[in-house]
Amino acid sequence: MAAHDVCCQALWYFFYQTVGGLPGIERGIMRVNVDMGSCQHYGQCVFAAPEVFDLDGDGKLQYRVDAAEDQRAAVEAAADACPMQAITIVD
Repeated sequence: MAAHDVCCQALWYFFYQTVGGLPGIERGIMRVNVDMGSCQHYGQCVFAAPEVFDLDGDGKLQYRVDAAEDQRAAVEAAADACPMQAITIVD
């Protein structure tokens, strides 16, 4: 097997093991968007969906842009809980 083929197989394996596929064609992944211009870092989303949202050491929001589909209910709850309504799910 050529080195190029081995490299390509390794990359495919990596993507499917880490994110479930290639960007734009993943299965079971939803896109989360936070309007950081509106976000006031209250952290209500962190309580609703801690696997997706977090506050860093400075109290600033950090979040996963690509979240597992099984987190949809938690992310929807986070969007509902956000006082600034800054969270959306992009389908």
